[in-house]
Amino acid sequence: MQLWLNLPREQKLIEASYQDLTKDIIPIREIKSSNKTVQKIGEVEELAAKIRVISGTSGDIKGPAKNVVPVKALDISILEPNFTLEEPIPANYNMFIYILEGNGSFGDDNTKLQSGNVLISSPLSNDECNEEESVLKITNEGANVLRVILFAGKPIKEPVVQHGPFVGNEWDDIIKAQKDFYLGKFAEL
Repeated sequence: MQLWLNLPREQKLIEASYQDLTKDIIPIREIKSSNKTVQKIGEVEELAAKIRVISGTSGDIKGPAKNVVPVKALDISILEPNFTLEEPIPANYNMFIYILEGNGSFGDDNTKLQSGNVLISSPLSNDECNEEESVLKITNEGANVLRVILFAGKPIKEPVVQHGPFVGNEWDDIIKAQKDFYLGKFAEL
């Protein structure tokens, strides 16, 4: 997956960068089930969910992505049927979730979604200074794994104009970027 972020106006012209985040460098947070299975030898905690922390944090795990603006990016797998994962999200962040596989319910209203669906959520708080966390609830509603990718970030509240590979705040930004590109003024990665 690739994600392109729109930066605030004052940071749009920073030096270009690229990060190749392979699965071997992305840490995993494991969440054990509170339901214990009794076996002949005794009680065993089972793995209920695992979260690959790409960017931002989940629990005490921090992702390796280096960002200009704060972004939370998680690859979440809920392994146990009917298990509900609770993940803190800053209340002033936009969020979207793409369901890669399985069936689940999301949020306090238990919105039902399945593989291929997208859930988009506006901030629960419009206060830019509000650092409070809300809690997103995700429940695996199927017999198989529920796997989702979650992205969340603070809205920059600026207009967006996009044309081809160029993104700006107004059409003049796009025209200037196209001219710079054709004149060979773009840096190489």
